[in-house]
Amino acid sequence: MAIGMAVTLVFEMAQRRDVETSLNTRPDSVTALTFQLEREFLRLRHTLDKSVYGTTPLDPDVLSLRFDIFNSRVVLLLESPLLSVLVNRPEYVQLMPRLQALIAQTEKALAQPKLSVAELKKLLADFNELGPQVQALSMAANTEVSHLLEHQAEESLDKTNLTIRLSMAMLLMLLIVSAGLAWRQKRQEKERRELEKITENLRQASLRAEAASRAKSDFLANMSHEIRTPMNGIIGMTDLALDTELSTEQREYIGLVKSSADALLTVINDILDFSKIESGKLSVEIIEFSLESMLRDTMRALAMRAHQKGLELLLHVASDVPDRVQGDPGRIRQVIVNLVGNAIKFTELGEIEVSVQRRAGAAAGQATLQFAVRDTGIGIAAEKFDTIFESFSQADTSTTRKYGGTGLGLTISAQLVALMGGQIKLHSALGQGSTFDFTLNLPVVSDNALAYYQKTGHIENLPVLVVDDNDTNRRVLCEMLGNWHMRPTAVASGALALAELTRAQQTEQPYPLALLDVQMPDMDGFELAQVIQQGRTGVMPIMMITSQGQRGDGERCRELGLAAYLTKPITQSDLLNAIMTTLGEPTNGAGVLVTRHSLREQRRMPHMQAPAWRILLAEDNAINQRLACIVLNKQGLSVALANNGREAVALWQNQPFDVILMDVDMPEMNGYEATEHIRAAEQVSDAHIPIIAMTAHAMQGAREECLAHGMDGYVSKPINMEALWHQLDELMPYPTASAEPTEAKLEPTPKPNNQASPVSPTSHLPVADFGQLRRSIDDNKDVFDELVSLYQTDGAVQRQKLHEALAAGDAQALKHAAHALKGMVGVFAAEQAMAAAQTAETRSADADAAQAVAQFDQALDAFDQALQAYQW
Repeated sequence: MAIGMAVTLVFEMAQRRDVETSLNTRPDSVTALTFQLEREFLRLRHTLDKSVYGTTPLDPDVLSLRFDIFNSRVVLLLESPLLSVLVNRPEYVQLMPRLQALIAQTEKALAQPKLSVAELKKLLADFNELGPQVQALSMAANTEVSHLLEHQAEESLDKTNLTIRLSMAMLLMLLIVSAGLAWRQKRQEKERRELEKITENLRQASLRAEAASRAKSDFLANMSHEIRTPMNGIIGMTDLALDTELSTEQREYIGLVKSSADALLTVINDILDFSKIESGKLSVEIIEFSLESMLRDTMRALAMRAHQKGLELLLHVASDVPDRVQGDPGRIRQVIVNLVGNAIKFTELGEIEVSVQRRAGAAAGQATLQFAVRDTGIGIAAEKFDTIFESFSQADTSTTRKYGGTGLGLTISAQLVALMGGQIKLHSALGQGSTFDFTLNLPVVSDNALAYYQKTGHIENLPVLVVDDNDTNRRVLCEMLGNWHMRPTAVASGALALAELTRAQQTEQPYPLALLDVQMPDMDGFELAQVIQQGRTGVMPIMMITSQGQRGDGERCRELGLAAYLTKPITQSDLLNAIMTTLGEPTNGAGVLVTRHSLREQRRMPHMQAPAWRILLAEDNAINQRLACIVLNKQGLSVALANNGREAVALWQNQPFDVILMDVDMPEMNGYEATEHIRAAEQVSDAHIPIIAMTAHAMQGAREECLAHGMDGYVSKPINMEALWHQLDELMPYPTASAEPTEAKLEPTPKPNNQASPVSPTSHLPVADFGQLRRSIDDNKDVFDELVSLYQTDGAVQRQKLHEALAAGDAQALKHAAHALKGMVGVFAAEQAMAAAQTAETRSADADAAQAVAQFDQALDAFDQALQAYQW
């Protein structure tokens, strides 16, 4: 029996030792390690793939984090005491040296300040190549461990069969196994908690990275706005200073200040746009605009920079390109300015051509337009094509590079074109110049590019001589002239021009018109014009075209008796208007030199010659005051301001005025009361001053109510000069310059409805029309910024008053605040907010006033967002 007990004890001790060994070695942990290694390998490879082919830019922090996690799994496997399970497997022997080399290669790449796309692609290719071997290692570990576990299970079964015969040993082994299972469960629970902690840490790190990115973009946007405000002031004041009498030294200093300020503002604008692109806040609008007019203004603004470098800046719009289209003129202009600015920067000699061609294949009602900017500059190497559209990238990235800039221009342009549904393409070679082009599909409003030109019939088949040494410019001018069925003949020099004029005179077919370029070798345009005017080859109207306008050129043109003096790039509308004016239709007076400035004055309203009336403007809204003064002063009218009805009555009593523009709703004394005071005083003197009512919204019965209080006319705000002139034509005793009297036109008004109706949504109405305001202020950015600043200041005050009145149940105060806000947003043609304001004003005393104010808040928020997103 003693021997039996000893045998049992021996078996028991052996069984315990085997169980402890099994628990301590845990061969299945090798499977877990290889599985984790394979999982982190796939995640790292996915991160690389997104960085190379994804739509979001590379985030180095995320890539480094993924690599560190993967590397840690490799280290854990290499340090595992159970590695012997795999060291002799061919999958391990083949993979580990290559994997360690790839880890070293990745560490070296991540240590660089910036990874190029090519390096990322190389890393991705190496990871892709090792993918199958990593998977094979994981499968091998699983197979090896399975075999070990099967072997252990067989041994355990044999020993269990033996110990079954010994009851005491079996009981002891069961107790040991139970303890081992409990320990193992506890260990697994600990590992699970650690894994959850790691996952949560990764999630928090991701959230912090996203928050940091948003904070960076918001900071850039806010700081850019804060800097732009004083910068606009600096640039505006230097422009004013340059228009004053200055010494040569002062003009040079202020000119340097302005050029530096312009360069700084360009950088700030680039950063602002880029931050909006990153934060997803950049948007485009769809409005009707004149493509030719937009291109004309854009090229005119760029011409000075090109001419300062001695470059020809050309604009070529194909004859079949429609003029009136729908799109975002501001964004298209921004792209062209960026592309032409780059072309000017990298071109030392030659020319820059902006062209617009119409391509086939557009849907009905649309036009596919290809915009291209071609230069004769230094060109771009083919291997740089992919990088120049990246953020903060340039073809030359050295610190001693010749050309400056942020490297954001092309990135922003590519993003803007993408937002408008297109894609920028590049065609270039070193030393052979570059061409950037993009294609947009734009809805067509008028399919005739010359629809608004009139009376071109009498120039049909008219011969015209074009003299220009630049081949591209000759081609563009001849195409323009050919569009109007004229017969151009182009020559490249003054000598050839004289020979052609002599030939034409000898054949009794003289040229009735000549277009001469100023800058030409051997004989410039002025010398050629002088020879022609001396009568050697016949006298004709001569139009001078220059790419480098010089002080005194206009006077020289007048001395030579030239008909016109225009600067390049010249647009179709300016050229046609100049030809018409030069040939006598319409005439601008004998002996007057036609310039782009005189053409602009000629296009202004016919009322410009109206008598210089003195106008009293009674208006309490600072924004409407400023805008009305700008609009009225542009028409040559003198304006005095009154902030309320009481001030208006006092000013009328003390100063002579020809007409009063009276706002209806004002503090202290409204427009109706002020008019009644004036009419009561006039009964003594038998005088009568015309009073025209102004209101922010045309409503049924508003005109009748104005007339009932003694007013003579009625216009809606913001002031429409055509409607105002019609009113003045009817009311004023002086004749205006309008050719024919026209009845006043009122805006359409809604049908009367005396029953209260529930608050209705206004989302179908436009949020704003900034283009209408820009046309009213002659595209003056300083005035636009001033009006925006006034709205942001006064609007916040009135909005607070609106909510205070609602909380206090003060219907009159609520009505006044809503009316004031309606006038403010009316300046920006914010119809949605205006309609909501009208509803809040009408419902101020009703039970649903809170609902009306809530809807008004939504409309104001939408307008504020549109205003913040709008870019000049």
